[in-house]
Amino acid sequence: MKKCFYPFLVFLLLISCTTNDNDRQPEPESIDFYKGMDLSFLPEIESNGVVFKDENNQDIVDNYAYLKSRGVNLVRIRLWINNTSGLYNLNFVKAQALKAKVQGLDFLLDFHYSDTWQIQDHKTYLLYGQRRT
Repeated sequence: MKKCFYPFLVFLLLISCTTNDNDRQPEPESIDFYKGMDLSFLPEIESNGVVFKDENNQDIVDNYAYLKSRGVNLVRIRLWINNTSGLYNLNFVKAQALKAKVQGLDFLLDFHYSDTWQIQDHKTYLLYGQRRT
């Protein structure tokens, strides 16, 4: 009985380790080169009534889909830190990121701290640091 049990156990082990082709996840597409754009301002521009046109002078309804069809595969989105206007905050960025992901675009999240950080007289420092001389 033991002579039959071990080969049978090995056989069960082998067939339980195989996978069905339908269970396999598709391999992620390898990207050799990123072709990207900064679309941080796109919702604001669109809300001001700007209409983009394609090469046939037709209105572009979904800019993300249009750009994807033209080879764009990466979108840069800026997240403003301590922004008081309500634009470019986390919820604003989430909405843009979801639009990009629906089209299969990757996105690069860029933390934007200040528009005047490089000007000595206008430097604002983050909460964790103070100006040191």
